Amino acid sequence: MMMRIELLDAESNVLSLIDTTDPATELEFYGPQIGAVSWREWQSPAPTIDELKLAKWNQIKGRRDREDAGPVEYKGKLFDFDDKAREKIRTAREALETAAELGQPVESFEWTCADNSTTQMTLYDFKMIPLLVAIRSDANHQKARQLRAAIDAASTPEDLVLVSWEPLPEPEPEGGEA
Repeated sequence: MMMRIELLDAESNVLSLIDTTDPATELEFYGPQIGAVSWREWQSPAPTIDELKLAKWNQIKGRRDREDAGPVEYKGKLFDFDDKAREKIRTAREALETAAELGQPVESFEWTCADNSTTQMTLYDFKMIPLLVAIRSDANHQKARQLRAAIDAASTPEDLVLVSWEPLPEPEPEGGEA
């Protein structure tokens, strides 16, 4: 297995970093050339609090974006709202608006829901779904902003663990039930 090692001098100063599968052979080969007398496995430095905050924020943004793109519930049904579905909903809404403007008798379309069931959708319905998505998105962005404030306020890695999209479970009472 490949590992990264540090070759060390007699005072444990790092002389070189090497990726290897055989540390003893590397020490035997390079040791005399550079004055190395021992080796140890390289330990990657712990991430800084700023690096941890950035990673946590990216995690929160990813969750927010997944929540925004997920199906939306309307009239007891789930409707897809990914890029393709948004375009189809927009097109259907525009078609029904055009039909009304032209005095055509088209008042609804049979629409396939996220679970592959179907339902009749009117112009009103095609306007409601994006409205519900916008309301949901606003709530998701408000939540993300609150979590961003908690991330910015965190001063330790332990503080960042407590920042979560989902509420953390309540701790179990110690010593069992009373």
